[in-house]
Amino acid sequence: EFHVFVQTTPRLSPEDEELAQELAAKGFADMYTLRQRLQGVFPARLAQGSSARMAKLAQVLEQHKHPYRKIIPPAPTFTPEPLQDLSLSGSQVVLRCAAYTLRCNHEVRLLAVVSDISARIAERHLKRMLVRHTYGGGAQTPFDLEALEQEIFRLSPLVDIYQLNSDGNPEAGIRIIPGKFDHRQLGAAASLSRNKNLEALWHKIKNTCPDIRTHYGFGMGFMPDCTPETVSEVNAAYTHRGNLRALTHYAWLMAELDKEGKEAPGAGVTPKEAAPHQSNALASLLPLTPTISGASETQADSPAQKPSDKTAESQEAVSLPQAPDPTTLSGLKLHLSWQRLLPVVGSVIVIGISLVQVDIGDDLIQYLFSYGIAQISLAGLCFYFGTKYLLLKRRVEDTPTSKIRSMAMGMVEIQGHAKRIYALVSPISGIPCVYYKIKKYKRKRFRTNRRLLSAHGESQWSLVSVTSSSNVPFLIEDGTGSVEVKPEGADLKIRTSHSGSGARTQLPFCFSETHNDNERWQEEVIPAGSYVYILGFAHAHNEAPAQREVVRQALSQLKQNDEELKKFDMNGDGNIDITEWDQARQATEKKVLTRQLNEGFDSQNSSKVCITHPPQRSYPFLIAETESELHLTRKFTYYSGIFLAAGFALALWGLYAAGQILDLI
Repeated sequence: EFHVFVQTTPRLSPEDEELAQELAAKGFADMYTLRQRLQGVFPARLAQGSSARMAKLAQVLEQHKHPYRKIIPPAPTFTPEPLQDLSLSGSQVVLRCAAYTLRCNHEVRLLAVVSDISARIAERHLKRMLVRHTYGGGAQTPFDLEALEQEIFRLSPLVDIYQLNSDGNPEAGIRIIPGKFDHRQLGAAASLSRNKNLEALWHKIKNTCPDIRTHYGFGMGFMPDCTPETVSEVNAAYTHRGNLRALTHYAWLMAELDKEGKEAPGAGVTPKEAAPHQSNALASLLPLTPTISGASETQADSPAQKPSDKTAESQEAVSLPQAPDPTTLSGLKLHLSWQRLLPVVGSVIVIGISLVQVDIGDDLIQYLFSYGIAQISLAGLCFYFGTKYLLLKRRVEDTPTSKIRSMAMGMVEIQGHAKRIYALVSPISGIPCVYYKIKKYKRKRFRTNRRLLSAHGESQWSLVSVTSSSNVPFLIEDGTGSVEVKPEGADLKIRTSHSGSGARTQLPFCFSETHNDNERWQEEVIPAGSYVYILGFAHAHNEAPAQREVVRQALSQLKQNDEELKKFDMNGDGNIDITEWDQARQATEKKVLTRQLNEGFDSQNSSKVCITHPPQRSYPFLIAETESELHLTRKFTYYSGIFLAAGFALALWGLYAAGQILDLI
């Protein structure tokens, strides 16, 4: 499978718009996705597919003189070894690890990746792009590479150095981790900061190797196999390991893209002319005009392939339709739901009953805990949630995983890759997705306009609106077929999320609002292509209109056709009486039935299967972005165990308190 990478531009020009329109017309992607992948600073993958299909894409790029590379991404054969020792001299920097020694000087070919392993730099870069797009107007501002490098070294920097062989492939690699080397070797440049020491070492390496190929775009271009996740306190260890693997893939991919005229096996890329030298950090793709040659081009243009290619092109020519407007909940609609009202009503009832037994001047909270009422109420809530997660775990384990081709109607469990039906793009992060949810918060304040501080000294935020694409269906594919999923009412477990505050808050909600630091947002996204687990209710519904509706539409068209109506005017008075209209109606019904029979109409074939929320509200409807159900059942086991243990402890505490009051203990 071949991949085509293109050089993006900070702002799309009219020529880029024409290119996107032509690619969308040929069915390579929808306009929203194409615009996103053509816009930016760092290279991005435009498409992937067979050699013949990518040859057609390359021909369109050649016509528009847009730089690209058509390659097969290499699989890393080794990972960089951690740096153990180093020595500096005036002409070179010697880096040593357990396996080999790497000498950084002007005689060796080196490739470096300077990255923020926490992936926070990508969020900041996206924020700057959105602010520039909102407030910058049509002016193009130059990209400051030095500022980006300085910002990386202020976060969680990591530097990978690779030595390249004569073919441009990595043959050795060393990973420089802050605080993991002897900073005393830096001399006067050494400091007490680990990041500053790494930055000083990196500058010395750059000074000894002026021609080193450096890349700063890790996590900031559309590279699906090289995309890091933002490291948080909850998943720091797991995410950090995944980001290191993604960083290794990114370095090998950049080495492949940096090859000037060096073709990958079967890549079919031959540069016609070289262009002026550019900074490799900004453009690893040379602005060449490649040509597609070799067996792939011959196959694509052979007479035997033309009919099938034309059929495929006609099938792909239809772009994805625009997604329906998202649903937004705010005000009373957001908070008035039975899940939210049930604990509130229960608390009001418990407090109301307690007020009958206690004087108004007494401490109500102390009374509730002294009589065990509060403990028993909290224990009931814990038992409710613990039982809920336990039953959900049993439901997931007891429902067998089905293939879509052999899926039965009723409660089903399927797994596969999510695919878009509509051109749905998350409003803030701009990710092609099958589902997104945006929560908007506002800071709570006193009437005196002072901040309401919690016990931890942090401002409290209240949820004011939730915008989601729950009304937009999507497809799940598992290799045997595809099925439509309607996510409305589902319990979603989403791994990809972003959060922030300030100017980005205005984009998905209201462009006319002013900047307000007292607002923040959180975006949850299921990207297109993600591996998704579904537990829901499969049923078939008729996609074609009923026969009565078809007859009604045919009669409506008949009323508007004077020539056809004249055929039923038996007495020639120019009017259609009741008897003549009955004959017209019978003839129309017969005509519709005959047409359906000739077209092979079958009510079963006109129905399609979709997965929705079960009719029984007690049955679960679960959509989880996970690799297997084992991750889900493990979490459900933890949750149920914690809630049940807490409920048991609270129940014992409540019984002990009540027993003391009643002199039973």
